[in-house]
Amino acid sequence: MELIEEKPRWHLWALVSLASVATVEIIICGMGWLLKGEVTQGDLLTGLVAAGVVAPVSLVVMTRFLAACAALKQQAAELECQRAENKLREFKFEVQLYE
Repeated sequence: MELIEEKPRWHLWALVSLASVATVEIIICGMGWLLKGEVTQGDLLTGLVAAGVVAPVSLVVMTRFLAACAALKQQAAELECQRAENKLREFKFEVQLYE
């Protein structure tokens, strides 16, 4: 997860877009070859158009997922900070009792 979060957002967008296009093209090519025994330029164009529809949806999902992960990390950090502050207060109170 850290590796994904460290990358600039445009790197992730480019990677997801490329992966979407490649996946759709592979599926289109495989189906064309299985069903017709050949892959035509029309098949490849259809795959490219389909990927153009799939990629933006994938990017929206990825962006929302990363935002949710960042929010969860922020909440966890705030909770840990609160716990540490409470322990510090308890320790100070115990020290004052013994003085």
